[in-house]
Amino acid sequence: MDILALSASPRKGGNSDLLLDAAIESARDAGASVEKTYVSDLDIKPCAGCLRCNILGRCAISGDDWAGFAERFKETNALLIAAPVYFWYVPGTLKVLIDRFRSFIKVSMGTEHITCTPREYKPKNFGFILTQGEPTGGDLEPALDMLRTFAGRMGRGGTVVGELHAKGLAMKGQVAMSRDKLAELFSKVGLPADEEFVESKHNLYQGYFKSAKKLGAAIAGI
Repeated sequence: MDILALSASPRKGGNSDLLLDAAIESARDAGASVEKTYVSDLDIKPCAGCLRCNILGRCAISGDDWAGFAERFKETNALLIAAPVYFWYVPGTLKVLIDRFRSFIKVSMGTEHITCTPREYKPKNFGFILTQGEPTGGDLEPALDMLRTFAGRMGRGGTVVGELHAKGLAMKGQVAMSRDKLAELFSKVGLPADEEFVESKHNLYQGYFKSAKKLGAAIAGI
């Protein structure tokens, strides 16, 4: 199993990045080969909407990292994406990258509908890790809906093997903080810093790590 793991947070060591590392470790322990890429490290130009990919069978834009990334995507069996939710959506760098996948689709015009057919490449499975600052509610739903649609379009028969929705993570690295660090953080931002509240949050965050490891094993094929 060959997995491409994308960290879409611009903050290395952020909550989504740390949870992704846990999933990667679990996938590797299960025997998968995993390559981790930071989306912010890629030089990806925005889609120009030129539609020339419909004729060329590839993206017409040159001079950036897309061509190499596209070849890597074709080779992999699965894509594991981790992202924080910014203003109810994925970070802009990830959206720019996803827009360029238009070149992987053959579009046929009809009188009533547009038909989108993925070009030939091996089927892909997907896994998603999303973090949001809001402790309750569905701030991540718009981003999740887009990612599920993306997987449906690009999977070529693959599936979404799992998702992790980690809520209440607003500060960098919060998910991996010790109880003492959490108490200090909560006190600074006006949250309860008593032992019971801190313990409940620490246990919640440890549960997120366990879920990330389960996701890593699932996408590795266990």
